[in-house]
Amino acid sequence: MVFNPIIGKVYGSAPTHVAVSNFAERLYEGGAGVVERCNATKGDNDRRVRRPLVVRGYRTDTEMEAFKNILQYGKADNSVAPRKPWTPPPHWALPLSPANWLLVLLRSKAARESPVMHAITELHPDDAECLYKLQAELDESSGFLVRLGQVARKEISWDEYSLETTIDDDDELSKLLNRIRRAADILLTTPGASCSRAYKELKDMAKGIVVDEVGCMGRPDLYSVWGNTLRPLFAAGDVKQLRPTVMEMSTKDLAGNYLNRFALCAKASALAYLQGTGMPVYRLRVQLRMCTDMFGLARELVYKDLDNFKYGPQSDPSEPRHAYGRVFENWLLNVRKFPGLNSSAEGSLEPVWMHTPGTKTFQVGTSRLNRAQVCLTLGLLSDFVGDTGVDAADIVVIAPYKPNVEYGNRQLSKYPQLAKMLPLQTADSFQGREGKMAVVIFGTVSGNGPGSGPGFTSDENRLNVMMTRQQCALLLVGDKLVTGALEGKTATLAKATKMAARGIRSFGVDGEATHNKAVLLREVLLRFHQRGRIFEVKAEELEDDAEEAGA
Repeated sequence: MVFNPIIGKVYGSAPTHVAVSNFAERLYEGGAGVVERCNATKGDNDRRVRRPLVVRGYRTDTEMEAFKNILQYGKADNSVAPRKPWTPPPHWALPLSPANWLLVLLRSKAARESPVMHAITELHPDDAECLYKLQAELDESSGFLVRLGQVARKEISWDEYSLETTIDDDDELSKLLNRIRRAADILLTTPGASCSRAYKELKDMAKGIVVDEVGCMGRPDLYSVWGNTLRPLFAAGDVKQLRPTVMEMSTKDLAGNYLNRFALCAKASALAYLQGTGMPVYRLRVQLRMCTDMFGLARELVYKDLDNFKYGPQSDPSEPRHAYGRVFENWLLNVRKFPGLNSSAEGSLEPVWMHTPGTKTFQVGTSRLNRAQVCLTLGLLSDFVGDTGVDAADIVVIAPYKPNVEYGNRQLSKYPQLAKMLPLQTADSFQGREGKMAVVIFGTVSGNGPGSGPGFTSDENRLNVMMTRQQCALLLVGDKLVTGALEGKTATLAKATKMAARGIRSFGVDGEATHNKAVLLREVLLRFHQRGRIFEVKAEELEDDAEEAGA
C-alpha cells in the first residue's frame, strides 16, 4: 500500500495498546528488510528506495510530557511517561513514537543510549527523506529550536533550557511532534484514539487501512477505524485465538437470559463476521516461525481442518535460529537429567510440561495465585541461564492469571541471572508477540476446593495463544492432574467428552475433565503423558521462598 502511488498514506490499528505497538514494530522492521533487499540490487547511480516512516501515535498531551521528561532527566525509556496520582500507568512507550523520532532528529544523547528494545537510536541512511529534510531544517533554525537541540544533546542543562522557555515554545514543540505524525507513511493508534480530534483528520486523509489481530477486535472498533468508506482494508488475525472481551457475557437474569441481549453477537469478532459473509480469505498453511513440531499441539488439537499444512524451509532444528531450543533440550536431558523425560522425536523439538505436585493455589478475588509454581519456574529458568550462558532476554514468561504475573515480577529481583528477561505478562497482553523460548505458568492445581480445577486456562482460544508464543522452546508449568488422572479408566477422553455434553463437572485426581471447556486441555495433557514429555519438580525444593513471599 505504501509504495502504491494511488494509496501512499496508510492508517493502522489493532484492538489493544500492546497489539498496536507490536504491529508498528513489525511494520517498521519488515519495511526495513524489504528496502534493504531492494537496494542490494541497485547500482551506485541508481536512486535508493527509502524505508516507510512508521509512527506509533498516543495522546498528544502524554506525548508532550514524555518528551519533556526525557529532556529533563536524560533517560529515554518507557518510565518517563507522565502518571497522575490514583490512576493506572499510561500505555505510552518510546519505540517509534513521535517523541522517539524527534529525539533522533535532534541527535539526542539519551536516544542514542536508550536500552528500550525496538526504539530508534539514530537515523538510518535509508530512512524517509522527510526526516532528513526536517533534521536539516532543525540544524539551520534559531532561537527556541537551537536551545531544544542543545538540551537534547546535553550541551546545556535542563535548568538552563527551562529558564527561557515560554508558552509559545510549547506550541512550537507541539507543532514539531504533529509534523512527524502528518509525515508518517503508516500512522498507527488504537481504535479509540483514531476517533480523537488529534488523529481523526489524519485517519480520514489515509487512502488505505491496515488492522492486525482482527480476530480479537469487535466490529464497532473495526468500523471506527475503517469507517463507511471504500478504502482498501488489509486485515489479519486468527479467530481461534483470543476473542473480543464482552464483560456482560457472565451476567444473566433469573430466566437465564443475558442481560445484554447482544452479548453473543458482540463475542463474534470482526474477522469472524467478515469470514461469515463469505468474503475470500487467504489462509497461511506454512509455519514460517516455529521449529518443527513446536506447532504440533496446536496443529493436532486446534487447527484440525488445516489441510496441506507444512513447516517452512527454516524450521529444521539444526538451523542456527533454533539453537536456543537445542540448548534447552540438551540441558533438560543431559545436565539436569530429569527422570522419565523422553527426548524429542528425531528431526524435531517438542514442548515439555513441568509437573509441580504439592503446590497450593489461592483464590484472589475472581483470580488465582500459586506462589510456589512461580518460584519453581523462575528458579528453573535461573539455573538454565546460569548453566548454559544463554541470553535471558530471549525468554518470555506468560501466566494467564494476573496475580501470578504481579507476584512473579516482584520476585524477579531475587534472580540476577534473569535480569535481562522481559517482565511476566498475561496471555491477553502478550497476544501477537513471541520469544525464542516461551514459558507458561498455569497456576492451577487438581482438587475440588477453592482455587482448584483448570478454571479459564482451559478456554480453547486462550490455551491456543499460550501454546503458540514460542519459536523453538516451550515449557508449560502446572499440575498435570488438574483435569484428572492421565492413565487408567479415568483417562478415557471419549467418556469425558460425553459427560461434558451433559454438563457434568468433576475435577480432581480421581475425577475426569468433564467440564465442556476442559476437553482441549485434557487432550493436551494426554499428549504430553503419551509422549513422555513430562518431568517433575516438587514444591518442597523452594518451600522457604514460598513461605517468605507469603509472609
